Amino acid sequence: RAFSPKTLDRLTGKSILWVDDNPINNELAVRALKKFSLDIEQVTDTAEAITAVERRPFDLVISDMARGQNVGAGYELLSMLRQRGYRG
Repeated sequence: RAFSPKTLDRLTGKSILWVDDNPINNELAVRALKKFSLDIEQVTDTAEAITAVERRPFDLVISDMARGQNVGAGYELLSMLRQRGYRG
């Protein structure tokens, strides 16, 4: 068991937005997390991420910091989320 029942109860039903231009690289991690009844939405760029957070709240945002040629993409997403007052 990876987590105690108490920890597992706190994870169940939480939502994660995962931003990565190569989502296939996260396939195993996503499958493992979904076994804990986590709701994971995957998007590939900042624009899709902003659209997703405007549509619904997430408990956690995971972002690849360098996406494509933009080595600061994750930092830009963080800045945009903060500008919008997003707190998850």
